[in-house]
Amino acid sequence: MHFHNIQLKHDILKINGYKIILPNSWSKFNKARTLVYVNEELNIKELPLEEDESHLQSIVLEVGYGRSKTHIYNFYYREWKSCVTEQNDSEAQQNDLNLLMKIWRRCAEKDKDFIATGDMNLDAKLWDESGYR
Repeated sequence: MHFHNIQLKHDILKINGYKIILPNSWSKFNKARTLVYVNEELNIKELPLEEDESHLQSIVLEVGYGRSKTHIYNFYYREWKSCVTEQNDSEAQQNDLNLLMKIWRRCAEKDKDFIATGDMNLDAKLWDESGYR
C-alpha cells in the first residue's frame, strides 16, 4: 500500500465497527504492505517494535475481550524485497528473519499466550541453492 496520507487510508480501507492497525513502517516511512482490522469491541494495545525492527511488516498487539485474559498476536508479512529498505540479498533476508525471531522471542517471554500469523514466502527446501530467489 502506498497511500500519501492517513486520512486517505481510512477513507479507502474503512470497515464500520473496525479499527485499522498498520505496521510501524507506515508512521516512520509512509510504507506498508500489511494491515490488521480489529473489531472495536476488543481491547487492544499495540506493542511497539524496536527501532531496528521498524522497517519490518510486523504488527504486535495485546488483545482481550471484556475482562478476559489478554493474548499477544503478531501479524507479519516477510517480504523478499523490503518496501522500506529495498534490499533483497541473502544477507538482508537473514537479518530480517533474525529480527522477526527477536520479536517472537520478546513476545514469548511475556506471561501470555502468543500467536504469530503471517505470510513467510520462503521455500526452506531451496533456500541454500545458488540462484534461489
